[in-house]
Amino acid sequence: MYFEYLAVPGSEVLEVLRRHRAGFSPGGAYPFLIGDESDLNDLRQAFQWEERTPEEIIRASWAIDAREWFARVREENLACDPELDEAELEGQWPEEPCEKHFISHHLQSDRRKHKPRVYLGLVKLECPWQLPAWLGFGCPEGPQPEEHCALFRYWEELYGAELVTVGFQVLEARVARPPQDRQTALALAWELYWYCGDIFAINWATVSHLASSLLGGEYWYFWWD
Repeated sequence: MYFEYLAVPGSEVLEVLRRHRAGFSPGGAYPFLIGDESDLNDLRQAFQWEERTPEEIIRASWAIDAREWFARVREENLACDPELDEAELEGQWPEEPCEKHFISHHLQSDRRKHKPRVYLGLVKLECPWQLPAWLGFGCPEGPQPEEHCALFRYWEELYGAELVTVGFQVLEARVARPPQDRQTALALAWELYWYCGDIFAINWATVSHLASSLLGGEYWYFWWD
């Protein structure tokens, strides 16, 4: 196993995470929120299925062009579902700003109370986008570790996006330079849709609603069923 972890009260984990992030430098221990004990056990089990080394996954990620990846996934989805209506999916820009995401994986399902105990992971790496490689993070019906790496390398360059949570089939990211105009936010929302369409099952009515939440939004959330 390539990562260490420590137990932290849910009410304190964001401050502990902040302190560790402030002290991170390339080659040092990068912190990330794992979640509760169930998340930890599931993440450890999933890690055991990955036969490649982190270095092999990182090398594989460099062969992936993010924009080509989004185009390919879009074409595959349209081919699988000819009735998919992108105009309907995009919808109209909402009249009221949509709620922006915040780090929530340390909270109970109702997001009103902290989980009593959660886990903070620590793994030595050069860049935050490499984290999925060191965890072997991939989803059976979603992107594989090298794809997560390639896409977050791309988003890190454009938006300063860095992973702060890696639970079981859950990712959360902090965004230093979020979109500041509708056009950019909408283009990003489509990328996130092709990356993780499952988030629409519970979070967003349309791509435009997602885009509204991304406008100036400091955090992103992803979940694969």
